[in-house]
Formats: sequence, structure tokens, C-alpha cells
Amino acid sequence: MNHLFFDTETNGLPADYQAPIEAVDNWPRVLQLAWTLTDSEGKPIESVSLLINPAGAFPLDPFAARVHGLTDERLVHGVSIAFALNQFMVAVMRANVLVAHNFDFDCRVMAAEFYRTASFMNSLASNGVLRLTSLPSICTMQESTEFCAIPSPYRQDEYKWPKLAELHQILFDEPIAGAHDAGHDVAAMMRCFWALKERGIVGVPSHA
Repeated sequence: MNHLFFDTETNGLPADYQAPIEAVDNWPRVLQLAWTLTDSEGKPIESVSLLINPAGAFPLDPFAARVHGLTDERLVHGVSIAFALNQFMVAVMRANVLVAHNFDFDCRVMAAEFYRTASFMNSLASNGVLRLTSLPSICTMQESTEFCAIPSPYRQDEYKWPKLAELHQILFDEPIAGAHDAGHDVAAMMRCFWALKERGIVGVPSHA
């Protein structure tokens, strides 16, 4: 059973987290996409990290840029979103389970990108996006909420969803090296996933 771990860095956040993926103006653009496909024992099959060149299609959000450090100067050397989507979908077609930290966000952001591009008309991509939204999935954020037990600042007697950096710190007592780089975040998420699995915390995959 192959696991596909993936992460995105985006140009901001959605105005409405519950909006349908077809409402593409609501969803931020992907600036970096990374994934690692592993076998059931965690042995990597492939690891990819891609910067996306927006090619002037949209301006960069200054706040988001301060978080992940992605600038026009760096992104100009990136690939097209169509190329990235097609490469990603090849990996999705080989996966049995999808894994992400805040899966709903990353899945919807990626699906929205397909609706924006002509690549969605490509048979591989169209089949892939259907698989992306229907494959069994695991969200390390939701699965680890009770384990991390971080009090919610908004609701008494409830826990907040842990950030990946918080989960990593709790599990390993060390920060993520290169946090907010999608490639480094995927590596950290994988490390967290297998540690959670060893502890019996990661449950049965749910459908997206």
C-alpha cells in the first residue's frame, strides 16, 4: 500500500474554507508543491519538490511571502503549474492513501488549481483529480489533536489543531529544520506520521 505525503506553500489563505473547489477565486494559488511517495513500510519511492512560476498571472501576497520566503526572484526559476499538476497526478495515480497536515486545505487548494488550468481537460489530470478527492486520506493534524492536547484559545475545554511545527516539537523535542519549505515540511510530516503510527495514534484512513 503506497502512501503519498504532500504539502503546498500558497499565495495566502482562502476567504471561505468551506467554499467549493469550483469557486477558484476563493482559493489561493500554489507557489510550491512537494510530495514523497512511499511503500507501506515508509521506504521512499520518489520525492519531488517544485517551485511554481506564476508567470505574472497574480501578484504575490506580502504576508504569505514573509512566512515562506518565496519571492518573484525565486519563483521565476520555477515550473509551470500545468507541469507540476501533471507530475503530481502521476504520483496520485500510484498512491493508495493520501497524507497531509491539514489535508482538507491542501486537497482543496490542489483541486482548485486543476479547475483553473487547461490541464484539467487532459485525461490523466482529470482522472487524477477525481482520485485526489476520493482516495482514502489521513490528516496528521486532525489525528494528532488529542495527542498534542494544546488548549484552544477560543473554546474552553477543547484542544486546538496543532501546527506541524508544534506536533514535531512535541514528538521529537526539536524544531523543523527549514519549516515552511514544502519539501522540508513533507519530510517532517512523514517523520511525525510514522511516529504517530508506532504509538497507535494514526487511525484508519478516511475518504476525502
